Amino acid sequence: MQANAFYEIYLEDANKKLVDVPILIKNFRDSEGKSPNVSYNEESSRLVHRFFIYDTISGIKQKNGYIEKKAPTYVRYASNVRLTVQMDPNNKERIRKPLVEIEYREYATATVTDTSEVPAEFYFEYYEDGAKFEDSAEIILYVFNGVVVLIVAIRMYIWIQLNPPKYLARNFGVAFAKKLLLLACDVWSNIMFMVYFVITLYWFVMYKLQANAYLLMPQRNVPNSTYDIFQAFLIAIVVTKTLAVFLAIFE
Repeated sequence: MQANAFYEIYLEDANKKLVDVPILIKNFRDSEGKSPNVSYNEESSRLVHRFFIYDTISGIKQKNGYIEKKAPTYVRYASNVRLTVQMDPNNKERIRKPLVEIEYREYATATVTDTSEVPAEFYFEYYEDGAKFEDSAEIILYVFNGVVVLIVAIRMYIWIQLNPPKYLARNFGVAFAKKLLLLACDVWSNIMFMVYFVITLYWFVMYKLQANAYLLMPQRNVPNSTYDIFQAFLIAIVVTKTLAVFLAIFE
C-alpha cells in the first residue's frame, strides 16, 4: 500500500480558537546535514506543523515509480511519539501549548512478511515547572539547617558543661569530635526526615485532592530533576542516621 498522508494537530484555547500544536522531528536533518532537533532547544530547534504516521512513497527509488505503482524499497514510520503537556505557571488551571516529538525509522520492505511487526512507542507526558517549588524547598532547607546548627550548639554546650576539659584532659579533643559528629548526624537526620515527610505529604495531598488540574508532578528523565534531588536527599538522610546509630552503639 502506498500512502503519504500528512496530519496536523490543533488545540482549542480559552477563546475557543484553534491553535496548531508544534511538532519536533527528532531525527530531522537540514540541507547542511546538521541535526538541530536531537534535543529540544527554543533557539535552535526546527519545529513544523505537519507529520505522517507512515510513508511508502519516498521509499520508491525508480524515476516515476509512484506513477507506475512501483513497490517501495523501504517504509518510513513513526517509531517513537511523545506528547508533552506543561502547566502554565502564570495562569491557574491552564496549560501551555503542547509539544509533539516524533522519531522516524526505516524498515526494508524485503524483510516484510504477513506476520512482521515493528517496534513503536507512544508516550503522554504532563508535568509542571518545579522552579517555584524548588526555590521554596531550598528556603525551607536553609531555615531548618539553621535550626539543626542551633540545636547541636546548645547540646554541645551542655555536654561541655557536664564534661569540662580539665576532667578529660588529653582525651577531650577526641571525645568532643565524636560527640559533635554523633549529634550532628542524629539531629540533622531526624529534622531532615520530618522536612522530607512534610514536603512529600504536601505533594500527595494537594495532587490527590485537587478537583481540577492546577498542580502536576515534576518532570522526569531530565538532568537534575526534582526526583533525582529528592532521592539523593533521602539517601543522605538514611546514611547519616545509620552513622549516628553506629556512633551511639560504640560511644
